[in-house]
Amino acid sequence: MKQMLTLRTILTVISLSVLSITVGGVLLVSFFNTRATVQQMALELMEQQSEAVQDKISTYLGPGVQLIEFLNRAVLNTSDDLKNWQQTGSELVPLAELFPQFSWIYYADHATGDLIGVNRTEGENVLHRSFFDESGRRIVDEHVLEGRTWVPFVRSDTSVSSEGYDPRERPWYQAAVASQEPVWTRPYLFFQQVTQGITVAWAHRNTQGELLGVYAIDVMLEDLKEFLGEIQAGENSVAMIFYGDGEVMVEPRENRMAKNARSMLQKARAPMARNPESLLSGGGITTEFYLHNTWYFARVSKLGGAGVPEGYLAVVVPAFDIIEIARDNALISTVVAIVLVGISIFISIRFARIISAPLSQVSVDMARIAKYDISIEPYASSYIYEMAVVTGALEKMKASLRAFGRYVPSDLVKTALESGQEAEVGGKTQELSVMFADLAGFTSISENLSPDEVFSELSSCLQVLTSVPEKHGGAMLTFLGDGVLAVFNAPAQLPHHPEIACRAALEITECLDQLNQSRASEKKPAFKVRIGINSGEVLVGNVGIKKRFSYTVLGDAVNLASRLEGLNKIYGTQILAGEQCYRKTQRMYEWRCVDLISVVGREQSEQIYEPLGPTGRVAAELLQARDTYHQAWQLYLHREFLQAARMFDLAQQQRPADLAAGVMQLRCTRLDAEPPDDSWDGSYLAMSK
Repeated sequence: MKQMLTLRTILTVISLSVLSITVGGVLLVSFFNTRATVQQMALELMEQQSEAVQDKISTYLGPGVQLIEFLNRAVLNTSDDLKNWQQTGSELVPLAELFPQFSWIYYADHATGDLIGVNRTEGENVLHRSFFDESGRRIVDEHVLEGRTWVPFVRSDTSVSSEGYDPRERPWYQAAVASQEPVWTRPYLFFQQVTQGITVAWAHRNTQGELLGVYAIDVMLEDLKEFLGEIQAGENSVAMIFYGDGEVMVEPRENRMAKNARSMLQKARAPMARNPESLLSGGGITTEFYLHNTWYFARVSKLGGAGVPEGYLAVVVPAFDIIEIARDNALISTVVAIVLVGISIFISIRFARIISAPLSQVSVDMARIAKYDISIEPYASSYIYEMAVVTGALEKMKASLRAFGRYVPSDLVKTALESGQEAEVGGKTQELSVMFADLAGFTSISENLSPDEVFSELSSCLQVLTSVPEKHGGAMLTFLGDGVLAVFNAPAQLPHHPEIACRAALEITECLDQLNQSRASEKKPAFKVRIGINSGEVLVGNVGIKKRFSYTVLGDAVNLASRLEGLNKIYGTQILAGEQCYRKTQRMYEWRCVDLISVVGREQSEQIYEPLGPTGRVAAELLQARDTYHQAWQLYLHREFLQAARMFDLAQQQRPADLAAGVMQLRCTRLDAEPPDDSWDGSYLAMSK
């Protein structure tokens, strides 16, 4: 085994050598030059700390406007949502739990003055309803959610009352009505309380611009003050939010400097009058001043944008806190001299090369790993024991990451590495295209095979089902026995995802046809795939428990895609797509409307479609059979079942392998013998997948 030295031994040799050579020389460094350098470094550090505090404030308050837009789009969009308070409340409570920084999330109706919202009261998220009865008296109804049941909420503090409250007379409501965009109020007293807060509100208008109501979210200044205290730059720092006219929005937390906060703010604001352009352009002003014989650094930066209230952030830190240690170190450094510089440089270069060469290779590799670009080149050998341990561990880590990428979508691994944050349970609503692909009849194929042969056969087909969606930018989320679940537009953004999902589905059938040709020469049974595609808004994210979860998709659009995959068995098709996917791709592909179905668990019927191929590349005979099928379908919807049966029979003659035409012909024959009642809309109830 090669003899290796520890890093500690090498650094000790270097330190003793350099100290032995340099101990004879002393050179005084100008204290004032060092002080100026340290001061400049302190001002730059102050700027970085202020930007960090500003980013955290944006993260804290920024979601308010996004949440209001979500309420408008998905929770409180119509007057019926006010009446159906139980359902609306069930959707508001999770939002209150997801954003605990907001004390109130609510909506006020303009016509009636009715209000519904969730607020944090006595440690619980309480659904609050208030409305006027026929006599004009305001009725207040409060409930909490226990499991899936709403139960009345009894306040321990009975002094809190909503008597005489009309949301349309409150400052937040009037500010929202006067603006076309979401607005933040200045601090004001909440109704019949001593608590102050700020509110972001947005007027809800119809397409004609008529006012329907106002969405609003409250933030208590006490909560914001506590949050601001937790993220201040130092133990003795002061952080304040104020408006352009000098009015303070949020006071600093209580510490020994808070009593002079107003005076500090005046000093920090003074440069604003001399250089307002730096703030208007989104920058900031870093300054220093003396107050009561104490030296301070201050940073004033402009808030606003991305949903944050218009205002300014001032962070003030005693200079002692920032530069004391650096100044002491600088004073010590001034008494250190370098003698025989040439010998010192020679020794430093020799040993630095020994240490830095493998470290440089490791740093380059780590940067590539952060982008999920994992190299396979081995590291050069090192005489340093610790360096050998590091490179060995990195080799194992790269091998583990390569293996991990085979279990989860590579885009998900890349996103996790680039973010540098630990994954958590949670998700978001996003429009995706979902694909379920399953092998038809694989059980019968595998009956006479050994376990090793089963996995070999299955892998050859699953290779097609996974590689094709990934080639087009999709993500294969999971294997479902002899099938797969793939999504498009998550985790990586993929514009035109419905078109790409259809293209991938058609390419899968083409690749399987090529695979089946080679299997036929080996006298092996052919693979047949059933594919269901659907587009729509789904919940995508990490599902499971804190210790273990998986990245998946949930929602009605996902369930329908799964049902469509199973319905291929009924119609003898290979690919079926939902109506939304068809509407977004009907110009790119030739489609056939197969049927109108109602599936278990969904109240609304949906037309299902079969993609025949890209527009302009489908055989004329297939299009003619499609058009005949369409004529039969129209006769079917108009209850002309006998004529429809004949046309479906003609469509099957034009396309003999078309099982769907035969299914529809039998259905028409049956309906002609036993006509349906007047409620029949042409839909077929699919009882199973």
